[in-house]
Amino acid sequence: IMSIVFQQNINKLKKSVQQTESFTICKKDTVTCQVLDILWSYGFILGYKNLKQKNLSQNKLQIFLKFWGSKSILHNLKLISKPQKRVFIRWQHLIRVYSRHELLILSTTRGVLSHHDCIKLGLGGEVLCVIA
Repeated sequence: IMSIVFQQNINKLKKSVQQTESFTICKKDTVTCQVLDILWSYGFILGYKNLKQKNLSQNKLQIFLKFWGSKSILHNLKLISKPQKRVFIRWQHLIRVYSRHELLILSTTRGVLSHHDCIKLGLGGEVLCVIA
């Protein structure tokens, strides 16, 4: 499920975090929206909205970043799988490897989920990104 658009969106988000911008604009795709829903539910972003542009074929997303003092909450966001190198993990390894201080986002047969949900459902999948 890893796509070039998703990889570009995460890289753009990371760049905005490094430059302490209050928001960023990126291309809209399904995986990015699902990941943003998870980031919002865990309190890593303030939210996002669709930007519909009449003259463009692809819609954009405006993502509102969240800060703690002068530092973004997402300062430790890391892309794990890439289109040229995909990384998979079984749910048994999720229990042993990842602490409560990290959030893994995985693409599974039931959609994009956090590693907490994957452990509850007994699912593994492709590791999209991690926030430490």
